[in-house]
Amino acid sequence: DGETPVKRRPVEMLPTLVTLGNLFSGFLAIAYLTDSVALASVEGRLLLYERSIFLIFLAMVFDAVDGKVARLTGQSSAFGAQVDSICDAVSFGAAPALLFKVLCEASPGVLAPKLALNLAAVFLGCAVLRLARCALETDDSPTSHDHFQGLPTPGAAAVVAGLAYANLVLDPAAGDSWVRHLFPWMMPILGFLMVSRFPYVHVG
Repeated sequence: DGETPVKRRPVEMLPTLVTLGNLFSGFLAIAYLTDSVALASVEGRLLLYERSIFLIFLAMVFDAVDGKVARLTGQSSAFGAQVDSICDAVSFGAAPALLFKVLCEASPGVLAPKLALNLAAVFLGCAVLRLARCALETDDSPTSHDHFQGLPTPGAAAVVAGLAYANLVLDPAAGDSWVRHLFPWMMPILGFLMVSRFPYVHVG
């Protein structure tokens, strides 16, 4: 009847697919970690730890690329920002927290299971709070991207994954080097740094 059809803007598919690569990497890291608990073979467990560490770092690559893809294609949006925060909570909150818990509880145990669980939950909670605050306080102005308030979650996850990898390198036979005993101290420190107001320069 002569009405002009409404032109709907398509969902920003390319940046969203890259962001989902972040999510799937984090989820697969979690899957490998849960599988490792059921393995009796030390060699098999260490292999799954190594794969999960690699996947956490792969998630960081997707996280670094998705914003650039959105800007290059002119598809930056609030929708993409929300998806990115949810994916980061999985890959840089839940996955490193579980990595910490599994490594601390592996034989010989570094921590009592309840304490390992509590410290992992503290890290995860701080990561989620950091992401929620960032989503609320970041706007489209260029100055808002110059500095971060608090340690970014990928940075905290990189410390956890980096320590876990160093542990495997230092003791490839059993994965029980002195580095593993740093984890109980590092997790609350990283959690505090994420929710702090300390400025961090945005180098991306």
